[in-house]
Amino acid sequence: MNLTEKWPELADGQFVYVWGKLWGDQDEDSPFSISCYGSVNVYVNDIKSFASNTGSCRCGEYSSCSSRGQFLHYKKRLFIPGLQIMHHVYDYKFDKPNGVPWGRGNGWVLFSLSELLVHCRVETVDLLRTVLK
Repeated sequence: MNLTEKWPELADGQFVYVWGKLWGDQDEDSPFSISCYGSVNVYVNDIKSFASNTGSCRCGEYSSCSSRGQFLHYKKRLFIPGLQIMHHVYDYKFDKPNGVPWGRGNGWVLFSLSELLVHCRVETVDLLRTVLK
């Protein structure tokens, strides 16, 4: 089963975890910062699998581009430039992020980035510049 069978994909390609209606009016397919870990981790696992099957540490182009794209989607919707941290969730009901930074979610975002950089041969410096600027 691939990621698109488990998680909805938004029109721009961002995957979101379906949390359900846990918080009242929250759209069930709203992107949460912690969901960045899940969407990127699937691609990182593809990269690890590719390396173990081929003996090469070069990752498949699909996986590296897709995981980088997931970071950019989450950054576009959730990044708070003044604080250099992510909002907790993007609320489609109001078409904006909720304004609440969430420590654990931001930890998972950073962990996801580190996992991607460790296991993928993407242009590391370019990825860091793009995601973190």
